[in-house]
Amino acid sequence: MIKDYFSNIVRGTVTTVAAFTTASKHLFTRSSTIQYPREKAELPNRTRHRLHVVIEDCIGCQNCERACPVECIKIDPIKSPKSVDLGNSSAGNPIPFWLASFTIDMAKCCYCGLCTEPCPTSCIQMTPIYEFSSYEVCDLVYEFARMSEEEIAEARQMFEEEKIRKAEEKARKAAEKAAAKAEEAAQPPAEKTDEQGSESAASAQGEGSADSAEDISASSGEEE
Repeated sequence: MIKDYFSNIVRGTVTTVAAFTTASKHLFTRSSTIQYPREKAELPNRTRHRLHVVIEDCIGCQNCERACPVECIKIDPIKSPKSVDLGNSSAGNPIPFWLASFTIDMAKCCYCGLCTEPCPTSCIQMTPIYEFSSYEVCDLVYEFARMSEEEIAEARQMFEEEKIRKAEEKARKAAEKAAAKAEEAAQPPAEKTDEQGSESAASAQGEGSADSAEDISASSGEEE
C-alpha cells in the first residue's frame, strides 16, 4: 500500500516534468494559430467556397444547372424574340434569354466547382468567401436575377406572342403548300391529254424528219 503511494507520486512527478519540458520547447517559438475572427488566414488560390454569379454576363444557357450533381442551381430563362436586342456579355456572347430566376442553394452545394467549367462567359465562379453561416436554411438560397414581376410578365407575354406568330407563319406556309398540291391535282385530264398528245406529235414529227433525211442520203449514194 505504501509502495503504491510513493509509486504514484514518482509517476506524477515524472509526468509533470515531461509536460513542462514539452511546453518549454514552444515558449519561444512562433505561434501557428491565429486569433480568429480578428485575424484571418490567407486562403490559397482556387479556393472553393460560396458561389457568385455576374448576372450581366449570363446568357441563360443553363450549362451550369445541367452540370451540378446535386441540383442546387435553378434557372428560369425566357427566350427573347429576334426583334429584341438584349446586348452582349463582356466576353462578346449575344444574350438570347431574359432571366426570370437564377437561384443557388448553398445548403445543397458540395463545392465541387463543376458548374464553373462549362460556363461560356465565366459568369459563375467559386469565391473565397466562407463566412456565410446562418441560423435559417432558407437564408442560404441566393437569388441573382434582377427582373421585377412586371418585367417578367412582360417578357413572358412577348415570348408567347412570338410563339403564336411563328405557329401562324408555319401554318400559313403549310396551307399554301397544300393548296398548291391540291391545285395541281385538280388540273383537268383533257388538258393533260392534249399536252401529252402534243408532246407525242412533236416527237413523231422529229422521228419522221430523221427518217426522211436518211432516205435522201441513201438515194444520193445510189445515184453516185
